[in-house]
Amino acid sequence: MQSHHFQMLKSKLQVEVVPHLPPLLPNKKPDELNVTKNLSRAFSAWALAQKVRIPVEDAARSVVDDFNDCGIDAIFYN
Repeated sequence: MQSHHFQMLKSKLQVEVVPHLPPLLPNKKPDELNVTKNLSRAFSAWALAQKVRIPVEDAARSVVDDFNDCGIDAIFYN
């Protein structure tokens, strides 16, 4: 992906998906790491929304990704 496309995707995720994510568990990580983690979580929600054709808000509520979670990003059951 070209860098300008990546920047556009990050901006879209920040505006349209991150506000609907569940909060991260309390942690002592630097804010910059929390922002990066939320973008990763937002991408999981966006990918889920695209794959199973559900609203982004519903996909965001399916995100379980957090720090030290053994790699599970989202759980959606229909």
